[in-house]
Amino acid sequence: MNTPIRQALANFPHDLMMTEDPMGTPQVAFGFESMAIYDASISDCGRFEANADHYGLTEDQHTAFQGIRMLLDDAVNDALDAGCIKLQMALGVEAGDVAGVFFSGDEDRNRLRLMLGNYFISEVNLSVKGNPAVPA
Repeated sequence: MNTPIRQALANFPHDLMMTEDPMGTPQVAFGFESMAIYDASISDCGRFEANADHYGLTEDQHTAFQGIRMLLDDAVNDALDAGCIKLQMALGVEAGDVAGVFFSGDEDRNRLRLMLGNYFISEVNLSVKGNPAVPA
C-alpha cells in the first residue's frame, strides 16, 4: 500500500534514528550536520523557525516527518488500550480506572514509545527504502 507517509519517506534524504527531546521523551529524528533533528519546524540551533528547504526536504517530506510524532503518540496509546482491554475482558473488568492510574506516568509510555519508534525506523529501512539497516 502506498500511503502519503510511505511515499514521502521512500526518498527521505537523511537517516532516521531515535533520540530524546528535552523532556526525555523518545522521538524519531534524522541526522543533520551531526545533530539529531526531531522537530523539523525548528532550526538545528533550536532558536529559529525552519522550513523544508533548511533541511533539504520537500514539503511532503517535511509534513510527513512532522506527522511522525503524532503517529507514534497514537501507536503508543493504541497499544496500551488494546493490551488493557484484552486483560480487562479476561478478568471481567468493566472500567479502566486502574489502567488509567497505572499508566499515567511517562516512564512506561517512554519505554513503549522507544520500542515502537525503533520498530517504525526498521520498517522504513526494510519495507520502504529496501535498506536492511536496523536501529541500534
